[in-house]
Amino acid sequence: MRLTKFGKKMVAVVCAVALVISGVVFSPVKEAKADYNMQQLVGDQWTSLGGVFSAYTGAGNGAVVNAGYDADLNKAKTQQVSGGQWWTWATQVVATYPDLTSEVQAGKKYHISWHIATEGGVSGNVVRATGSSEDINFSTGDLTLEGTLEINPDLQEAAFSIGTMWIPEGVSVIFDNPTITEEQSTSQGPTEQPTEDPSGYGMHKLGADNWESLGGPFSAFTSGGNNANVEVGYKSDVKKAKTKQVGGGNWWTWGSQIAAVFPDLTADLKAGKTFNISWHIYTEGGVSGNVVTTSDSGDPDTTGKIDFSTGDLTLTGTLKDNQDIHEAAWVIGIMWIPEGVSVYYDDPIVKDQSGNIVYPKDAPTTTAAPTTTVAPTTEAPTTTVAPTTEAPSDTTVAPTETQKPGPGPQTTAKPAPKPTVAPKPAKPAKAKVKKATKKKSAKKIKVTLKKIKGAKGYQVKVSKKKNGKALCKKNYKKTKFTIKSKKFKGKKKLYIKARAFVVNGVSKVYGAWSKAKKVKNK
Repeated sequence: MRLTKFGKKMVAVVCAVALVISGVVFSPVKEAKADYNMQQLVGDQWTSLGGVFSAYTGAGNGAVVNAGYDADLNKAKTQQVSGGQWWTWATQVVATYPDLTSEVQAGKKYHISWHIATEGGVSGNVVRATGSSEDINFSTGDLTLEGTLEINPDLQEAAFSIGTMWIPEGVSVIFDNPTITEEQSTSQGPTEQPTEDPSGYGMHKLGADNWESLGGPFSAFTSGGNNANVEVGYKSDVKKAKTKQVGGGNWWTWGSQIAAVFPDLTADLKAGKTFNISWHIYTEGGVSGNVVTTSDSGDPDTTGKIDFSTGDLTLTGTLKDNQDIHEAAWVIGIMWIPEGVSVYYDDPIVKDQSGNIVYPKDAPTTTAAPTTTVAPTTEAPTTTVAPTTEAPSDTTVAPTETQKPGPGPQTTAKPAPKPTVAPKPAKPAKAKVKKATKKKSAKKIKVTLKKIKGAKGYQVKVSKKKNGKALCKKNYKKTKFTIKSKKFKGKKKLYIKARAFVVNGVSKVYGAWSKAKKVKNK
């Protein structure tokens, strides 16, 4: 039997319907399966994953971490396979925007919104490594972080970083492509000038890498390598200092340090005497954070951080011969304090070994009214009469408020003139590391620097990368010396930088850092 054209079409339709019913699909469309091309991260270096994403893990943490990127989904993924210290982050993931770097450096603000999630909604914690130190609860395994792009100190690009921690082994974290929007200024009218400080503290930007005297016993310091923007000031009538980190800064380091300096006690301290200090500090509104007490301006030992969760704290300790200021001093490092929050420092109290207060010194005692001392006499006291043009020489007349000041001591003393502050010397020339050698198994590095004219000493720092975080930072007076640290042992690759400094009173003025020189292993 021959089918007509119409019959052939009907047969084709019936067959197609039957095939669909039986589960056979013509031209099947397969669902895209994520392919992140996972790879193990190399410790102590940033690895570009693709898109805007880069990842980092510290070799010292001991974690084995895999990371990858799916170009079709435009997402990144990390997974801690094993190891790692539970209290540190296993991984950092950064979203980097080189095209916005120059604009961010010029002060333009860009807001970032970044969604992350774990597979299966497993809980953990994350840290916004850029612009905040806050541990953020990740208990739902689904979170959108908000923040502002800043210049990453390692990558030197406009970026935003996330550190993941307390994520169970084997659990993956997925990072969506962030959304970036330009922040519009909401200020109306002219910008308030920083010199018009209504608080009376004279707040101003703190220069980097140099101790600045604020007033009273207070001096302040911030590191240029930390990239923090810090304002400081001092109010003489209440004898308090104030600091405020207004932007930037690596969250894991202090934004600023405040030193209480006591030059009058330096000689006694060096002679072996002990001086104890009690120092009250607090934040506006009781905002929490952490502080570190230290005797130098090197990297803080974060294991010794002191809880500042109440925003009100009285620290106690012992004065040290500060290696940077070269005076009897005690230093507080402020870290993990949110941007824009002010920290206040009351005038400290210093006591000697016997418990006597040596600072603040007692204010001069104001005598009630000066009298003229005369030789004692057996005569009865004379009657006080109204003063005449010629005052009797042997009669004591109590001065009244209407008396004109005479040549003797007065009841109202003029305030002591402020000490003259010598102008800061010019910065010394840029230093140069001529030679740096060590044995692979050794804990010390032999260093030779180029001598800089006028320099009083040199500060050196050693790191595992050219622009990495310092493993060790120390000061030396000579151009040939040996740096010792147990952190050097077994390191195949180390870099060293140096800078010269001159001293002006309690302050140091640093020159530029030298180029990083690789330490030669013998």
